[in-house]
Amino acid sequence: MYLQLPTVAEGGELTVWRNSDAVWSATGGIVGPKGDKGDQGIQGIQGIQGPQGDTGATGAQGDTGATGATGADSTVPGPTGPQGDTGDTGPQGPKGDTGDTGPQGPAGQNGEGSGTVTAVNAVQPDAAGNVTLAATDVGAATASHTHTPASLGAVATSSVGVASGVASLGTDGKVPSAQLPTLADPNAVTSVNGKSGPTVTLTAADVSALATSTRGANSGVAELDSTGHVPNARIPYFGFTPADLGLKAWAFDPATAQSGGRALTNRVLRVTAIPVRETITVSQVIYHVLGYEGTGLNSGSSIGVYNAAGTLVARTPNMTGTAVMIDVHNSGGQTVTCALQSSVTLQPGVYYVGFYPVIGTAANAPVLMTADSTNAAPVVTLNTVKPFGLISGLTSFPSASISVSALETDPIKYWAGLN
Repeated sequence: MYLQLPTVAEGGELTVWRNSDAVWSATGGIVGPKGDKGDQGIQGIQGIQGPQGDTGATGAQGDTGATGATGADSTVPGPTGPQGDTGDTGPQGPKGDTGDTGPQGPAGQNGEGSGTVTAVNAVQPDAAGNVTLAATDVGAATASHTHTPASLGAVATSSVGVASGVASLGTDGKVPSAQLPTLADPNAVTSVNGKSGPTVTLTAADVSALATSTRGANSGVAELDSTGHVPNARIPYFGFTPADLGLKAWAFDPATAQSGGRALTNRVLRVTAIPVRETITVSQVIYHVLGYEGTGLNSGSSIGVYNAAGTLVARTPNMTGTAVMIDVHNSGGQTVTCALQSSVTLQPGVYYVGFYPVIGTAANAPVLMTADSTNAAPVVTLNTVKPFGLISGLTSFPSASISVSALETDPIKYWAGLN
């Protein structure tokens, strides 16, 4: 059974349907004549992009193409031939002058190869594919090249022994002294106590010392005498000094003497020690006489000055009568000067004054001032000095020396001075 549809307009399509077993199916259309082209419709909305399909299998490899044409012949020199055996070395001759540059050798054979040359030693080929190399392109010298000492790694003879050149060697193989630099002495002193040279002048303060001008000056330092002691003039003294009373040295301050005095004993050397603190020159021995009459001393009487070893260094003349010691009859006595035969210079030290009397009339003998003489105990010392003492049993004045160790102790301590 067929279904007949209405008439189709020009350009339309008529579809014929068939019913088979109550099922309609299209059997094909009847195409009519093509109608006029209609107006273009509005572009529809782009649809959603579908998922990417699987990659297809790789196709089979194509056939190899034909070999290209052979390239142009190379202009690069061929390899150097093998080196021959080295001959025996002959004796070295004198150095000759540099010869002229020889002619350039023939070019080597063209190398063989295939392919396209793009560059040789960084030199590009020309339009025809040719590469032309210069001598400098292969590290060679040009035909007009002249070698210099520097290019040969040598030193020019004009640079030997001159400034900014090289040192020459003498016949001994050593650099001459004229070409050696003046070297600083490694032991040279560059500074002294922080003061730089070349000439350094130091003051006493630079070496933590006192200037010599402070020696013996106020607010300075005390000098030492020849014995290594401070001079008496530099020693502070509480009370009178010998100089305060017009003397140069004494046994003790007379203010400490006792009232009254003691008479001398016939032919007994009475010794008094006197300390000398500085170098002095003396010409007199001083005693304080409480009473004396000229008939008290006979010939042979004398006073001597002895050093610490007991050697006589000065003496008075013979003291007969009043030739050396004057009469003293006034109340309280008198300080009497007894002149030495000649003046003498005494260095610092201990000296002994010894009075040796030869008494005529005992009642008229000299009575001399003393310190306290009531105690018979000797003056204690820790050395060989004996401040007071006597030597008995003499028959004459000891005109050469006395034995200090032989001094006998005695309570009588006579005062004496030097001037």
